[in-house]
Amino acid sequence: MVEKGENILISAGPSRHQPSYLLLDYLDATRAQLSKNPCTIFHTPIHLAHQLADEVKTLISNASVLDSADFEGMPKKDASYVTTDTWKLNVPG
Repeated sequence: MVEKGENILISAGPSRHQPSYLLLDYLDATRAQLSKNPCTIFHTPIHLAHQLADEVKTLISNASVLDSADFEGMPKKDASYVTTDTWKLNVPG
């Protein structure tokens, strides 16, 4: 249990008492990249996900792509994910 005011260390290695400097460097580099391109960094993956969803809808009959509107009362889904429903195709998974 973490007590109030206690420092929390992120560890990816066997030791629980030292931070993972590789992970911390990665987080710093990611933060720096996001601060340089806050609006454009996610544009390409989201655009590709939308393009894939459109292609699935047009090329595979009886397959559907799930959208946020399909889940009433749920928060919006991650726009970079494409979730397909293949139940009508008798394809599990």
